[in-house]
Amino acid sequence: MKHTIDNPNNSGSRFSHSLKNKKIVEAINFSKSISGLTHKYYRYPASFAPEFAREIILNFSKEDDCIYDPFMGGATSIVEALALGRKAIGTDINNLAVFIATVKTTPLSRNDHTSIMQWLGNLNMHRATKQRKELSDPRLKNIPEDIINLLIHSSEKIAELPLPRQRSFARCLLLNVWQWELDNGKRSHSINEITSKINKQATEMINGLDELTAAAQKRNIRKNALTGRRVLIHGSAGKAIHEMNQILRNTKPKLVLTSPPYPGVHVLYHRWQIRGRKETPAPYWIANLQDSNNEAYYTMGGRSNKGIGLYFKNVTDTFTAMKSIIDPNALIVQLVAFSEPNSQLASYLTSMQAAGYKELMLLKDSHIDRPFRIVPNRKWYASLNNNQNASKEILLFHTPV
Repeated sequence: MKHTIDNPNNSGSRFSHSLKNKKIVEAINFSKSISGLTHKYYRYPASFAPEFAREIILNFSKEDDCIYDPFMGGATSIVEALALGRKAIGTDINNLAVFIATVKTTPLSRNDHTSIMQWLGNLNMHRATKQRKELSDPRLKNIPEDIINLLIHSSEKIAELPLPRQRSFARCLLLNVWQWELDNGKRSHSINEITSKINKQATEMINGLDELTAAAQKRNIRKNALTGRRVLIHGSAGKAIHEMNQILRNTKPKLVLTSPPYPGVHVLYHRWQIRGRKETPAPYWIANLQDSNNEAYYTMGGRSNKGIGLYFKNVTDTFTAMKSIIDPNALIVQLVAFSEPNSQLASYLTSMQAAGYKELMLLKDSHIDRPFRIVPNRKWYASLNNNQNASKEILLFHTPV
């Protein structure tokens, strides 16, 4: 543990540290392809790099501490916390995020591996037949005709797997493959290319789970104990507080590590863009989940002026409720972007202050007050045309007062 907590009555920051700021700043700006553990299971939008989560967790917590991510998205912080011997709590309003987080952190046995590989051997995408009855499902909206039969065939075959965790793994595998095929601006792949991708991705995913359990075992955490060290809740952070109070009892998160939705920034948490154009809710069909919500539901308000006002109210409400479950000396670490940072950053800080937190300038230097990163390969945009502010994420530190 590389920080100490001073007397809360001190007038200065309660966090003194011997960090090398350079390491955290480098982790924020990490731009290489995501790899390791189970991080490549699904490409969730606006996720921070595992290297960043790892550096924050190592520097601001110790083993067996509880890490909380109220907007867990692709579960980067949850996976890294478990790998580093911490306990983890994640909430998300998107049930797709909870599904992905669950699969990413559920170990498989050798028998599971055998069943999954046998299932893959029997998948045979060339046997996909023309479908008619499923085409009325609104979750399959805008899927190209040359793909729909393959997608339905592969998903229906999941029922052949005997155990729920195997079927969930297979659904996440297909989410990855069909996202690769559909959520891009590139050409369609052949059946042989798709089959090869499925087999390769399955092997990588199994190896990733093995890597996660091996990392936990180095911290003296048994494979069969891993799922008991994380709590994953579907619901808004504010509404999940009551349920968490029932679960946590005497366990208080000492570190909150998260990336909340970005005000005024268009991010498709709940849709794929087919060939970069039309949107589809197909991931919910593949994951066997329901979705009937619009973008504003997942972004705490939407991009209108009214929606942005609602966003800041939700920030205050969420972090106010959070104070009842976190440690009184907890550190809140957030990476957030703004469509209009000149005004919205001030509004965000005001919302946090209203919720009962003060900002800490832990990494301030002579050049900047708050570290930031320019997001590589950004797949979201602000409400104003040609506005590149949304590609800049700002690192914020807070603590309760």
